[in-house]
Amino acid sequence: MTINEYIQNIQQEIGSDKPYEEYAYLFEDYKRYLESVIEQHPRDIIAVCQLAAVYMELRYSFDDSIKIMEKALVQFENELTDDEKVRLYTNLAFFYEENGDEEKQNTSLAKAVDLKPNTPNAYDALAVCLTTKAGYINTASDFTAVLPLLEQAAKLSDELRYQHNYAVALYSAGNITNAKIIFEKLCHQDDSNMKAMYGLGVCSYCLCNIKTALDMANRLANIDTGNDYAGDEVGESEIAELFYQCGDYANHNAMFDNCKIRYYYDASWLAPYFYCLKILGKDSALIQKHNEVVNSKKEDIDDAKGEELNDSYTIEDRNEYVAKLQKELDDIEGAYRKITQANYKPEVTSNLDFVYGCYLIDCPRHQRSAFF
Repeated sequence: MTINEYIQNIQQEIGSDKPYEEYAYLFEDYKRYLESVIEQHPRDIIAVCQLAAVYMELRYSFDDSIKIMEKALVQFENELTDDEKVRLYTNLAFFYEENGDEEKQNTSLAKAVDLKPNTPNAYDALAVCLTTKAGYINTASDFTAVLPLLEQAAKLSDELRYQHNYAVALYSAGNITNAKIIFEKLCHQDDSNMKAMYGLGVCSYCLCNIKTALDMANRLANIDTGNDYAGDEVGESEIAELFYQCGDYANHNAMFDNCKIRYYYDASWLAPYFYCLKILGKDSALIQKHNEVVNSKKEDIDDAKGEELNDSYTIEDRNEYVAKLQKELDDIEGAYRKITQANYKPEVTSNLDFVYGCYLIDCPRHQRSAFF
């Protein structure tokens, strides 16, 4: 069989929803085939990258996948075409990420992008990496900086992920009108695309089209997503925020009252909730909710103070956790006082999220024949 035939067989088996154990033998067969190809043609970069991906499927360490691709980069450095380098750099970045090496991941993706590839993987992955740093809050200028990358990815592929991510960056950079145009197109292409609906709703609100924004919020609220959260869904808190921004305070609170999960008590969502009760004239419910939250938080503080200490949970750890809970209670009480005693309306802003996906060019599960 050829590489394409192996891939087609593997993807057919994966698509049949069989357990991994029932088709793992295919990866073993494919591994032996690829090893024989590389033995005869060591410079076959497609076979090298395919073997690296098969190692992953067979539960080898990521280092094994990295080593065979790094070896090819060094061994054939002066012979590789730009397309072959792009393939190696992009695939290596994926495995560097899996190994937790963010610096190597970004460097490898940047090298791939410098070669101006004709596939979207590296452009999109580098932009996402640059704007999803742990503990870092991005500014509009951060998204402006990655717009060229995401624009190029969107030009190279009509796939939802690349179009969506470009629209998110446009919105986050302040170009809301053009972001809305893309979200509208995505909604027309798939009227069950929750993230596109949410993006359209948020953009519409920002452009003062409250009717469309509310329509999107209501459509999202009426979608039954089952008990499990999937990556293509929109959270109940996000839908509630859109209701709040549009002035539909009853539906804002209903989203939280009927949600599938119990939201952790903190001022960020309780303040708008309290405000809605006040505006709706539900003073008794406001007092009851406040008392419920305060009592719950005080119980959490008392429980934390009584937690046993050990080598991995010191008195410093306990004191830090108690202080955190106390600050949360103070913030909640402060917000409640401002809402009930002053003319204070909590501000809510909406952030749009990227759609994440596999960017491994030679991924047995996601690759397409266009890459061969």
